[in-house]
This record gives sequence, structure tokens and C-alpha cells, in this order.
Amino acid sequence: MSEITAKQLEKLLKNASEEMMDAVQEGLLMGAELAVGALDESTKRNLNKHGKSKKRSRSSVSGSSGLAGSWKAVFIGSSTSIAEVGAYSHLPYAGIHEGGDTIRAKTKLLTIPLTDAARDYGAREFPQKLDFVPRGPRSKAGDNIVGVLAFSEETGDPKDPIKLTPQYALAKSVEIPATHYISEAASGIEDEVAEVLRDTIVRDVIKPLARGL
Repeated sequence: MSEITAKQLEKLLKNASEEMMDAVQEGLLMGAELAVGALDESTKRNLNKHGKSKKRSRSSVSGSSGLAGSWKAVFIGSSTSIAEVGAYSHLPYAGIHEGGDTIRAKTKLLTIPLTDAARDYGAREFPQKLDFVPRGPRSKAGDNIVGVLAFSEETGDPKDPIKLTPQYALAKSVEIPATHYISEAASGIEDEVAEVLRDTIVRDVIKPLARGL
């Protein structure tokens, strides 16, 4: 390797400072795209516990419909000394699933899906008419559960003419367990993101500048 003079080094550093930011931003955006893919897979793997049935016609993530597909690579901000990008979901419960929390109803009761069909549809879009069935005095559901939304079917049995199939539990609050699915996705792509960033800087900054010496 040939020696570099002080003048050449000065020129290299000056040009590098002008080109580095663009290369870093491009590399970070590519890394963010990798993060989006990793988050999508981690979301499905950790949250979509009920999403593997081949009979289901729609896709959801444990009642949080659309979470896996909501991740997007976004440009957060930049200045002369810093560039930030990231993977972002507009859904408020995306972060709650990471560390866990208690969600409490502010006005209306929370609707908790109990079946695959309920997870595929919101309560308002459910294809069958749903009736409210209050929690009985001897129910083991606890004080948190107020009742259920169920649809009724005629059985043809005179002794038990109507069959109720609960679809949603109506609750005052719900405990969301921590899954650390975001941390899992991040740790799984650290080396890959670093490699993409390094390769981008080498390709777009170091090599072109070296050829100009």
C-alpha cells in the first residue's frame, strides 16, 4: 500500500465529509428496510398465535389486525452531524406488546376476541348479528369481564332451542403480556445492518475518493 501525503489526506477528509452524510443516510435507510422485514416476521411469530389456520380467509395478529403490515421505514431527522431513520408503526399498541401493559377502557368496554372468526373481524364488522350476554353472578370470569358478545343459532332441540356462541369478551381492562418482539427483531439484524452501512460507505465514499488520489 502506497503512502499518503498530508495534502492528499486533507483532500480525502474534505471530500469525505461532503459525501459521508449521503452515504450514511442511504445505508441507514437500507438498514431500516431490513428492520421492517425483521419486525414483520417477529410480529407474526410472537403475536400471531392464532393466525396459522388454513381455514381463515383473512389475516390478523392476535386480534391486533394489521400490526405486522404496519411497519414502515421512515426518515426521522438529520442535521450536519446526525442522521436518523427507523422502522415505525402508527398503531398505538405496537409498543405495548413489546414491554407489556394494562389497557383500561376509557369510555366503552374493550372487546377481546375469543375465536378465530372474531380475530378476523372487528365486532362491528362481524358477519353474524351479535347479542350482549351479561356475566352471570356465578361466573368464573372475574369482575373485569362484564359479559360477552355472542351470536345465536337455533338447534332444533326443544329442551335447548338456542345455542349461544361467544365471540368477544367485554372487559373493563386487559393485561397485555410482554413479548419483546421488537428487541428480538433488532438483535437479530444488528450485524446485517452494520454490514450494509459499512458496504455503502466503502462503495460510495472510500473507493471513489481513493480513485481520485
